[in-house]
Amino acid sequence: MNVLATRQRDLVSGLLAEYALGSLSRPLHALVETHIELSDETDGWLDDLSSLAADQDAGSENDLSSEDAPVGLADRDAALSNIFAQIDGKPAERPAQGPRAVERFIGMPVADVPWKRAMPGLAEYKLPDVDGCEISLLRIDGGRAMPVHTHHGSEITLVLQGAFSDDNGNYGVGDIAYADNEVNHRPVADEGDVCICFAVVDAPLELTGPIGRLINGFRR
Repeated sequence: MNVLATRQRDLVSGLLAEYALGSLSRPLHALVETHIELSDETDGWLDDLSSLAADQDAGSENDLSSEDAPVGLADRDAALSNIFAQIDGKPAERPAQGPRAVERFIGMPVADVPWKRAMPGLAEYKLPDVDGCEISLLRIDGGRAMPVHTHHGSEITLVLQGAFSDDNGNYGVGDIAYADNEVNHRPVADEGDVCICFAVVDAPLELTGPIGRLINGFRR
């Protein structure tokens, strides 16, 4: 059994459950909604998500009238309809152009993003912080590696184009990679296509390689 892969799956399943309950931050809501738009696979978590949605609908008459009702549910019905269509074996609707939820969130098509070069082979577009989260789009040339790093909180990354690999596995279009303080990794973009990711972090990253530790020293 691949313990890292199993833990990764459990963490992502938790994200999907929070999405169904409407309890995610706005950046993560957009990330998970885009994952649902782009994902070609249906796994066991879909049945759990269906049950959670049914439980919520059963109590929605009282919950939605409360001032403490979860926020961010405007697109839940459409997204869940997409999921349930997959459960029933029907072809799920796919976005005609790009990752719609992410593009709505950033306010532009991914093709129009004004990238800023961060290092050779890596460009970034940082958005203003939202709901306590740091948000960025990353563009990594094929075959290039990110600096080795760990996390003081969580780093949740959605692949929009291309693919990358780390110690937890390989991630293609629509896949979510979840990393936290138990993960020290060096994501590497697959050879060939440029890899573009939407990343949401709730605490600063810490570079852990030799050069990264030197940079960390200058940051302090």
